[in-house]
Amino acid sequence: MQKLMTVLLATAALLGAASASATDPQVTTTSDNPTADQNSPYLYSSSLGDFRVMMPTGCAKVKQLYNEQDQMGDDDPDIEAVQVIAVTCDRFEEQGQGCSVTAFFNLTDGRGGPAGPNEVTRQVRKVLKQMDAWVTGEQFISGEFAPGRNGEGVDVRATSGDGVGEVWLRGLLVDGAVYLLTAWDVEGGLWDDPLIQQFFNSFSPGAE
Repeated sequence: MQKLMTVLLATAALLGAASASATDPQVTTTSDNPTADQNSPYLYSSSLGDFRVMMPTGCAKVKQLYNEQDQMGDDDPDIEAVQVIAVTCDRFEEQGQGCSVTAFFNLTDGRGGPAGPNEVTRQVRKVLKQMDAWVTGEQFISGEFAPGRNGEGVDVRATSGDGVGEVWLRGLLVDGAVYLLTAWDVEGGLWDDPLIQQFFNSFSPGAE
């Protein structure tokens, strides 16, 4: 249960683990959306993360974590840096329930090639381990997530060790970028929550 309440820390760990170097890896900002109502869902657009998603109620305030590090831990200008942008919301500013979107750019397959489905699975498994959750359902997904932008990935349902808390993850590979959508609730009920369903189904790469 405690692991489900530290999702922001797990997200920060993803930022640090995205590359070999770990010197001052992240910048964190907290922002209020002046047009958002805590009691209404709203369309959130991230220019840095290149995505749009309908945030559920209680998410007028979000935390954005940004990381840009050299994959090889040096300053070679010919080596592209891994970029990670994470947007996280604790619903109604309370720990225990929330959602996040993490975008990874310039990830590789470990052999110098572009990221593939295996990298999506690896990021999903990493979060499950950090949240001490075990899988109860998993399925492959694919489709057109934005006009002309096809993607594929995996949708995972999981629960915490006590069998009450729930975690929902969706990892997507779109145009070489890896997107990881996560929602959690220590009291369960994620699968039937229409606002969380909308969060996952509304996701689209490409910011306004």
